Order: sequence, then C-alpha cells, then structure tokens
Amino acid sequence: MFVDHDHDHVAISAPTEKVAFGFELTSQQEAIRQAVRELAHRELAPVAEAVRKGLFPGEGLRKLGDMGALGMVVPYLFGGSAYFAGRGADTLTFVLSVEELARICPAVALLLVNHTLATLAIVMGGNARLKANCLPELAKGELLATLVDGGSGASGLEARRYGEEYLVSGSWAPVLAGGEADIYVTSVSHGSREGSWLLVEKGAAGLSWQREGELAGMGGVAPTKAIYKECSVPRGNLLGEEGAYGQLAVPIRGLGALGMAGAALGMAEAAMAEAFHHRKGAGHDLDVQLAVAEMDVALSAARTLLLGAVFARDKAPLTPPVDCLKAKVFATQVAAATMAKVYPQGEDDIHLGAQTAGDLFLSNEEAKRIIGHGLLAHQHAE
Repeated sequence: MFVDHDHDHVAISAPTEKVAFGFELTSQQEAIRQAVRELAHRELAPVAEAVRKGLFPGEGLRKLGDMGALGMVVPYLFGGSAYFAGRGADTLTFVLSVEELARICPAVALLLVNHTLATLAIVMGGNARLKANCLPELAKGELLATLVDGGSGASGLEARRYGEEYLVSGSWAPVLAGGEADIYVTSVSHGSREGSWLLVEKGAAGLSWQREGELAGMGGVAPTKAIYKECSVPRGNLLGEEGAYGQLAVPIRGLGALGMAGAALGMAEAAMAEAFHHRKGAGHDLDVQLAVAEMDVALSAARTLLLGAVFARDKAPLTPPVDCLKAKVFATQVAAATMAKVYPQGEDDIHLGAQTAGDLFLSNEEAKRIIGHGLLAHQHAE
C-alpha cells in the first residue's frame, strides 16, 4: 500500500519538488509518483506495444492493485489509501499517478481513471453492505470496476422497479473493460424523472457485451457495448438516492476530468520525449527550436491550469466542476496538437490518443457547453 496503517496520525510531509511554477510536491506525493513511475517502466513498458495493439492489461492493473494505486479513493477502513489527516493518496497524487502511467501505457492510465470513478460512486453512495463487500477487493485490484454512463444522463438505459429489484433495459457504448470488469456502476433513467446509479455485477441475468472496435489511438481498453435485457439488479444495489443522478455525477465528473487531463499530459510528454530523441543534433535548427518551445509553453500552461483545478476541487469537491472541465478541455486539446506534430498520421493512429481521452466520461463538446452556460449565467446575474 501507499501508506503505513500502523500509525494513527502522520504529519503532512514537507514540500520537496515543484511540478509547475508556484506548486510543490510533498515528499510523500513525490515518493508515490516515483513508485508509480518505476512500476510503469518495470511492468508496463515491456507490454506497452502489445497493449496498444489490443491486449487487455489485466496483469498491469493487478500490479497497481498490489501497490495501492487502485484504492486511492477508498477509505482506510476498507483497505484503501484515501487521503485523511495527511496520509495516503490525495487528488494531486491521483493525477500524477495517471500522468506517469500514460507516459508509458495510456490504456492502463485510462482504465485506472475508469476504475477509480466507479469506485468513488460506491464510496459515496453505497450502503454498508456494498462497501464492506466490494471496497476492500476493489482497493487491492482483486475486483475491477467500470463506469457505464453517458456523462449527461442515463446512458440510454432505463430501470423500472419490480418488487425488490430493478429491471434495466437498453444499451450503451463505449464501456471500457466491458466483459473484463467485475462491477458495472451504471446510470439509469426512470422515465421522465432524473436518473439514478446502480451497481451491476458481472454475471447478472440479462447483462451481456458486444465487443466494439478499438478506440482511436487507444488500444487495450477493451471497449464494448453493454447490453441490458431486463437485467435484474437488487434494490439494495442502488447507489445514493433514487432519482438523484447529479449527487454522484458532480464529483465523478470532476475527478474524471482531472484524470483525463493528467492522462493527456502524460501522452503529450511521451510525444515530446520522442521528438527530442529523433531531433538529436538539431539544436541549432531555428524551426526545431520554435516548434519545441511552442509545445513546451502550451504543455506548461495546461499543467498550471490542471494543478489549479486540482486544488479548487479539493476545497469544494461537491460543487459543479467547471475548473476541472476547463483543465480537461485545454489539456486534451494541447496534447492532441502536440501528438499530431510528433507522430506521423498514417495507418498507426497513436496521434489520436489524447483526442480520444478528450471524449471519454464527458466529451469536450459537452464540457464546453457546461462551461459556456455557466459563464453566460454569471454574466446575466451581474
């Protein structure tokens, strides 16, 4: 695990390393980032090419579970490493971990984000039974969770009550790790009323998957269409209150946007490293100097915006995540532009990885709509 469970209190570590102008890491944050970096190079780098071509990185995810990286939002009580009293993994640690993984194997980074968001829904909305039964194994990587949600509603899925269960019908795509995951945190509608969240277990009667083609520039995430045909879900698997989709959607969107921004930066940094590798000896070429400087300035700006959003979310995690959405839109757009400059656009669509990240969990188009609506409403109020 990331933390020492034998101590009731551990003081917040002193700052040691800057990650952007005005921001510093604590020694604990830096230690966790370094541990994730080492694992990525040791365990993921040898299989990264195979994953990019479609291999599901199950073993890599299990290794992350062994070190505690899959339990970053799970409280200590349930075997996780969530941030309390200066201990364990906070939001910045999560983002830095995603970034480190994305440099080596973007699919693992996205699957970590996906698992963490689904786990967060259980932490915030699950009853005592669900938490006790699921969270310890989710934190250790013995169970893998995935999110089935369109980002703005109920993913085309409808649930109706039938006695002590819900019957869910409809389909949604893409679902990351479909068929591979053990738990499917699913948003559903109830006709004209606001939607809800349900925990659906692998093997539930009426749940099946149809494999989709790989996402552009993002092999290895096992995208599928989830198909629910009168899928039976116990009422006790309701997460949060019935008809209260937004109560969980707000924190999920915020953390998801930060995770996608971190993944985009990691992919862009890998592209920059590739550019430097192939441009050795070109240090006196003015065009090269200008191109590299332009990419670095844009990435530095994206990182600063992201870090500001991280701290804003930590202060108010249940408020609309506008700063998080801004960071995601900007980081994914900057990363996509950087990767397009570095990687040739041929049969290999690796240059589209950041663009794909921008459309997961909540598309950049929808994020811009939310940002714009908020800005115009604020101007109108003044």
